[in-house]
Amino acid sequence: MFNRSTLTQTLLAATVVAGLALSGCQNRHDEWVKEADGRWQSLRSHVMIETATNQFTAGQLKQAEKTVNDAARVDPDNPKLFNLAGRIALEKGELEYAFKLFARSIVLSDTGSDAFADPYYYQGVILQRWSKHEDALERYEAAQRLEPDNPSRLLAVAETLVTLERFDEAAKVLEDRLDYFDSNASMRVALGHIYGLKSEYSTAADYYRNAALLAPDETIIQEELARTLIEANQPDEAARALKALLAKDAYANRTDLMRRLAAAELSAGRVADARQTYIDLTNIERDVPTDWIKLGELSWRMEDLGGTLIAANRVMDLAPNRHEGYLMAGMVWQKRGRLVDALRLFDHAAKLAPNDTTPLLMRGLALQKVGKPAAAAKAYEAALKRNPDDKRAQRLLSSVQKEIESQAAVSTEAAATGY
Repeated sequence: MFNRSTLTQTLLAATVVAGLALSGCQNRHDEWVKEADGRWQSLRSHVMIETATNQFTAGQLKQAEKTVNDAARVDPDNPKLFNLAGRIALEKGELEYAFKLFARSIVLSDTGSDAFADPYYYQGVILQRWSKHEDALERYEAAQRLEPDNPSRLLAVAETLVTLERFDEAAKVLEDRLDYFDSNASMRVALGHIYGLKSEYSTAADYYRNAALLAPDETIIQEELARTLIEANQPDEAARALKALLAKDAYANRTDLMRRLAAAELSAGRVADARQTYIDLTNIERDVPTDWIKLGELSWRMEDLGGTLIAANRVMDLAPNRHEGYLMAGMVWQKRGRLVDALRLFDHAAKLAPNDTTPLLMRGLALQKVGKPAAAAKAYEAALKRNPDDKRAQRLLSSVQKEIESQAAVSTEAAATGY
């Protein structure tokens, strides 16, 4: 416990020390004032940058630009200020000015502890727009080095490598960090895309499948998975994925997905299912000729002549200059024994498709079936004029020529024997 004498001595000692310090006090006071002012200005700048960022995010570019300019007068050496100014200019389409602002941000942040990734990344964006992909790759790699825990930086590197068609490098860049980013669906989607470009569809499907598990609400991933499964010759799983999508209210009328579903079902050998899918599709979207053509072909395969004729008539109504409707209708009438109608339709189809041999082959088959081999041979010869390498036409012509020769031999023998 201090006594009075001790307290007095302490006060006297403090007075002496204070007196000795007076000579340097003024200089230190100026430094303190300057430091305090700097801290205040830095705080103001931080608040203004935050305000400008919020304005920028809300799309208020003019207000954001004004706030940034005000902040620049307070804190002219703040690299994040120039980075934000660059983003505003980039959003306005002022690419050269934005690039310079990002360059200034990089210089101010230098390569020390204050260095940050954004200006490198956005310079990469601009360089990509200028189609300077190698330079963009360098910037993205710099951003990724500065921010290795941000998967978007890694994805930018990989996507640029894909643009440069360096697919193996792009895959390796992502696969090397997959364990680290074990819950990131976007990286799996990117790898699915890369392996799809390499035509390695089974591997691509594996990555899309994993991505779908990580992001079950992202239906676009399920779409890509289904498409890739078809390419990977896994139609059953593709059909299941597409049915799951079409069961959602938002997807119920997606006719593009219905076409993929029909393709998957057909690839799996389920012709009846594929036809039903096209029936459902044409009930939703009734004016697409190619859908009716496909429905007619599937109906024909199922020996449904009535369904084939309905589809054929619809095609002729929607697209009178396409040959498929006339061809299918001719096939139906030929099957039903109405030769004149069939030949007329085959001839019209042949006229509309001058490079297609099928209508001529169907004409020949119809004539051959009713015992007119010579007329059939002319149809096959006409088909071979269109395409001399058509194997079907060659085979049919050879067959009908043998029939003609056989009939001629029989006639000769009959004449010789008097029968």
